[in-house]
Amino acid sequence: MAGKRSLVLIDMLIEDGFRVGELYYFKGEVHRLRDDEKQGDRAEALLAYEKALASGGYPAEIYKSRGLVHLRMGDHSKAVESFKRFLEVRPDAPSRDYILSLIKPMS
Repeated sequence: MAGKRSLVLIDMLIEDGFRVGELYYFKGEVHRLRDDEKQGDRAEALLAYEKALASGGYPAEIYKSRGLVHLRMGDHSKAVESFKRFLEVRPDAPSRDYILSLIKPMS
């Protein structure tokens, strides 16, 4: 239920038009973390991330999150692409070793 309320609030803020890219990122995060396939959360997360990328103003972590969703969906090439992009924009990321450990078996 908390996820649903969060999504309603995020949608209201998106309508206001302030920091839309960041808000779409957070909307994607709600879907990614909830990960309820009955509600299509993985596809909804990817859709929200794409809207964030198109809007601008999103955090670099969007690429890591998008990679994690693609990985869960079994799309390894898109996961690796997203993870590599994340490491390009955040080469000093604290999760760098973890991301590299995810990429290695898929490369």
